[in-house]
Amino acid sequence: LNILGRTVDGAPTTINLRTSDRMGNPPPLNTIVTFSTGYGSVSGFCNTDASGGCSVTYISGGSRPTSGIVTILATLAGEESFIDTNGNNVYDVGIDTFTDLGQPYRDDNQNGTYDAAAEQKYGTANGSAACTSGTALSVTNTCNGLWDSSTLVRQQIRIGLSGDVATASMSMVTAGTTYDVTVRDGATGSLVGMPNGTSLSAIVTAGTPPGTCAIVGNIAPAAVPNQVGPSVHRITLNNSGCTGTNTTVTVTVTAPGGNQSVTTFGPL
Repeated sequence: LNILGRTVDGAPTTINLRTSDRMGNPPPLNTIVTFSTGYGSVSGFCNTDASGGCSVTYISGGSRPTSGIVTILATLAGEESFIDTNGNNVYDVGIDTFTDLGQPYRDDNQNGTYDAAAEQKYGTANGSAACTSGTALSVTNTCNGLWDSSTLVRQQIRIGLSGDVATASMSMVTAGTTYDVTVRDGATGSLVGMPNGTSLSAIVTAGTPPGTCAIVGNIAPAAVPNQVGPSVHRITLNNSGCTGTNTTVTVTVTAPGGNQSVTTFGPL
């Protein structure tokens, strides 16, 4: 979900998709799923296998969003979901409730609303009626108020494009014993964490009086999780002289490729 792709062209990541019908069964073999993105490139489509899954590859390149967050949209032919109240496996007008879908769009700026000047829409409008607030990825006023057995169903995923320079901040949880370190991509305006494969280490330097202050175990987790946003890592100290004058904690963040960002916090 987060790759070293802010400044590196050609950094790949695999996107795995799983599909099913409303009964939880896979769709017909070789159902076509179409993909699109506004930054970098993604395989245009994939065909589902017998279990309803398929995979495509995203590759970094070209322009990048300042936030570092890239949206990838998947669409395929399907039907609007409904709650089968009477259990007859058929949509019944006036009995079952359904989710009315409008024309799909890719929410590149992640604000939950279609922005005509900046975002791409796909297919055609089902109608001109208002869409229920929060309806997944539907352009405003493109619903029809009717259950549709044939429409474009959609899902999107977000991945992070990060650099190899980290910014770290530390907050106190319990004085002298517990501190949380938040690690993020250091680029200006970035909203993402560090790329998958980034590791962390920490050391404590006792001040005056020196005591025997030490880190219990290691910073945890010692690797950045596979996630888009910033990550939080906990440092636990043994509280033996850990709040003496000039006691400091130094955190080293090592990105894939070996670049290190070192930050010293203190006095504690």
